[in-house]
Order: sequence, then structure tokens, then C-alpha cells
Amino acid sequence: MNIRATAKIHPSAACLADIARIEYIFAECLTNSSSDSYLFGHFTAADAFFSPVVLRLQTYTKASGIILKPLTEQYCQTILDNPHVQAWQKSALKETRIIEEDEAGEILSVEGILAK
Repeated sequence: MNIRATAKIHPSAACLADIARIEYIFAECLTNSSSDSYLFGHFTAADAFFSPVVLRLQTYTKASGIILKPLTEQYCQTILDNPHVQAWQKSALKETRIIEEDEAGEILSVEGILAK
């Protein structure tokens, strides 16, 4: 996945349903822990599993006008503030390869070594 880019998409009904389902999962987990924490209170495999989802939401939501619930936004920020995720992002920004067939939407900006 390309976490270097911000891209605009036109989400389908299925895409919006997937986002709603993800938001439901986040809310269910966070309601049972703390709304300003990880899914189960501390970083677990579940958070590692959903980290790519958070990064994907970061790529597309704002540029595409997709509105996330405040609890989802808070959880996404918690993941983005995690030092392991930040190290992953830092390494990804050094990547020089693009797999064109995996790119989606209108690329609005690119960070890192490939930035123009």
C-alpha cells in the first residue's frame, strides 16, 4: 500500500459499508476499554492488525470527503502516534518502488523520496 500519497477516491456503497463496519468494530472495542487508548487498553495484535487500515483511512478519507466518527478519528490518531507505526511510516517514506496497478484514485500529494 502507498502510505506516501494522499488520494481522492469516489467511494462505492460497498466501500462506505466497509468503513462503517470498521468504525463499529473500533467503537465496540473502545467502549469496553478507554476511548483514548488502543482497542483493548494497551497495544495488542489487534492494533497491529488494524494499523494498515488506519493508514489507508489516512490516505483517502479527508481528500475524498469521507467523514469518520470522532471515536474513529481518536483511535486513528492513537495508532499514528504509536512509535512502532511511526518507524514503519519513516521506513516506508524511503521506499522508491511504485506498483502502478495498486494505485487508486487521484493522487493529490506524495511524501518522501518520491515527492516531486
